[in-house]
Amino acid sequence: MNVDPDASHWNMPELGWYWGYPARWVLMLTSRAVYFSFSGARAGSKVLPVCNP
Repeated sequence: MNVDPDASHWNMPELGWYWGYPARWVLMLTSRAVYFSFSGARAGSKVLPVCNP
């Protein structure tokens, strides 16, 4: 995996920013929490099985 931001601007440019790596984690965890809160996949919810045998 190429993570060198100087090779291309698509290769993890947040590694060159001061708060880039922690900000990426905050963004990923926040978006995941928002997604699961709106999708209804919580600990107490009834989730349908993937396939019915």
